[in-house]
Amino acid sequence: MLVRFDATIDDVVDVSMRSWIHSKAMRRWRLQGVITTGVILGGLAYLLIRQETVIRLAIAVVFAVLGAAFYLATYQDSYRKRARKLVREQMGSDSLLAVTVELLDKGLVFNQLGTTVISEWSRIDRVEESDDALYFYSQNGGCSAVRKRGFESPTMKDEFLKRANEYIQKSRGPHCST
Repeated sequence: MLVRFDATIDDVVDVSMRSWIHSKAMRRWRLQGVITTGVILGGLAYLLIRQETVIRLAIAVVFAVLGAAFYLATYQDSYRKRARKLVREQMGSDSLLAVTVELLDKGLVFNQLGTTVISEWSRIDRVEESDDALYFYSQNGGCSAVRKRGFESPTMKDEFLKRANEYIQKSRGPHCST
């Protein structure tokens, strides 16, 4: 079964965000950012305020906590903007990216930018459906998306999803469930 669609930069960024959200490295970088922001703001507050030591410490802690909270609140949006710039740079423009996805016995096959990637069914952990896409998550945390606009009809999408789940189930053996 073959599906074709044009992916936008936002589609590529969406898949990137979904792939990296569970990454240990990303969690570590986020924690480092939280700590760094808190230490810098708390340290500056402590150094710049001329009060008794206890008051300076209390204000420094408040600034550190506020800075860390601000960092956490803006981190995802900041990452999304950076990822968007990177994708735009790699694609060369805001042009659409032609994507072909095919279900084969050997795996889920994506073809884009002259590159073919085959995800073996046994390596796919789960499939999630959203309003606009089917997301295929691999066991290593990677994510691939098939945009629903690529299907000619909801029935075609349902058949694609059914066959994908059958392939995944078959790769796990007769006694496993998805």
